[in-house]
Amino acid sequence: MSDVKRIRAPFDEATARSLRAGDRVLITGTIIAARDAAHKRLVEALDRGEELPVDLDGAVIYYVGPSPARPGRAIGAGSVGPDVAQVETWLNGRSCLYCTEGYVTENRCFGPEETAAVRLAQQRAGLLVTGTVDRGTWAALQAQSCPHCSKEE
Repeated sequence: MSDVKRIRAPFDEATARSLRAGDRVLITGTIIAARDAAHKRLVEALDRGEELPVDLDGAVIYYVGPSPARPGRAIGAGSVGPDVAQVETWLNGRSCLYCTEGYVTENRCFGPEETAAVRLAQQRAGLLVTGTVDRGTWAALQAQSCPHCSKEE
């Protein structure tokens, strides 16, 4: 197992240049998460000569966009983004349908709440209980969700 480089954001150019593709990095500090539309707005603002709403000097920008699981891989603990948001929506739709199940926080981050809720959904659907979302689980969540229910009802 390779060594993990530990760095704190924001960081300087020398730190950035010391990183190589494939490095395992643990980053602490402020990380800016944005989707493609946000990146486009930043570029457009720069093109117009406007000041940006955030300081990007030494910043880490994490692209949180669509990231479907690679073939043979599943959405699980640590996954983030719109695919996780869809799973959370379906899980909360199930909670409305099956009143005994709790809601998950819709934060686009797959954590312990999502893992537990997915395990319950897999058990109810007769699937292998893993706590991760593969193609079969994705289809089951979609089928088991109540489209007319929301957390606020």
